[in-house]
Order: sequence, then structure tokens, then C-alpha cells
Amino acid sequence: QKFQDISVSSSKIRKLIVNNKIKEATDYLGHSFCLKGEVVKGKQNGSKIGFPTANIQIENKWKLIPNDGVYAVMVEHNFKKYSAMMNIGYNPTFDSKQRTLEVHILDFNQDIYGDELRVEFVKRIREEKKFHSEQELKDTLRIDENKVRNLLK
Repeated sequence: QKFQDISVSSSKIRKLIVNNKIKEATDYLGHSFCLKGEVVKGKQNGSKIGFPTANIQIENKWKLIPNDGVYAVMVEHNFKKYSAMMNIGYNPTFDSKQRTLEVHILDFNQDIYGDELRVEFVKRIREEKKFHSEQELKDTLRIDENKVRNLLK
């Protein structure tokens, strides 16, 4: 398949996603790169610091998952779309050993455990990192949230 006279293959798109080039992958695909999964109970660390997250268990275990980091995403729940920010990784500030996919849906406060979410990746915001304190994490999440809000207006 060709896009703007450039040959496009699934391996090229996978490589773009792995190299954090979400926008280019979206352009080649003709739609957003997406993940779907069920909301499952997590450790509630996000709620404790004022950023509740929906932990997503991916339906297809072979599905390509982007690199660890924080992303601006759009979330679809019950046919309605919401702006959100997503963390993929090990939550190093909380010394987690398990890789998780967590999404903080902006201006949203519903119990959605067991529901399916569709996550559309828009842009990678930053790498995941270990913070010295929960306060430093909260301050950075506020900055991330502002970036996401501005990006997804």
C-alpha cells in the first residue's frame, strides 16, 4: 500500500509505533492506532494522589503496545469520546513490578470496572520516570494534564 508515494507495510507501521512516532503511524494507517480492553481493578495509587485511573487489560495478548511512557489519548466508553492521558509502564514511583496500562480520563467520574474502553493514541508526551516523592509525581501529572488538554482541544 502507498501513502503519498511512500510504500507502507505493517512492519513499517509497527516500527513507527515502537519508535514513538504515533502521528506518522496514524497518518499511514488512515486512523488512530488503538487498543481495546476491559477496565480491571488496580492498586488505586492514582486515586490516592488525585488522578484516578482505569487499568486496562488488553483483549488481544498479541496486540502491539507502545513503549512505556505518558500519552495523550482519546478514550471511547459507551459510544462517547473523552480526552485522557495514559501511562504505560511499571509505575516506578510506587515500585511496581508489573507493567500496566492506565488511563486517567479528564473530567470523568464514573464506576467503569468491567466495561470495555477503546483507547486512541494521539501523541507521546514523555517517558515514564521514577519521582522522588508523590508530590513531585502529582506536580508533573498536572503539567502533563495541561499539555494533554491543550493538545486535544
